[in-house]
Amino acid sequence: MVLPSPTHIALFSALRRSDSMDFASFSRSRVMSRRITTAPSSCGCTAAVVSAHDVAPGGEARVTVTLDTARMAGRTSKVVDVYTNDPAQPVTALAVTGQVEADLVVTPSPLYLGRVRRGEPVRREVSIAAGRAGTAHTVTAVEHA
Repeated sequence: MVLPSPTHIALFSALRRSDSMDFASFSRSRVMSRRITTAPSSCGCTAAVVSAHDVAPGGEARVTVTLDTARMAGRTSKVVDVYTNDPAQPVTALAVTGQVEADLVVTPSPLYLGRVRRGEPVRREVSIAAGRAGTAHTVTAVEHA
């Protein structure tokens, strides 16, 4: 089976937050029949769909990776491993890498407060910055529940 490389990287220049994008990679079998056994996602923001699990000699299968950027901002890289029965290359990493643009970028995200006991004050700092060049925002209030 011939996959693009041991690590195939799909690059995107910029996606707006909450956009989804599909990236495809092709797999071709040279001489012997091969089987794509699985392509599990690395997290809840990626999904991989294999067009055909069995690839005949000279045949082709397509692995489509969908990236959901709803909870992302900034430089992003996600990996989906494709497992096959090819002894020469049993695992191929498909990496999706690029920049996700958001109106505001809050770091750290998520904000972890640690173990908090009732009535105990906790203080943490966050940084709020414009996510895209040429935009400006003003924090007018901070509320808590």
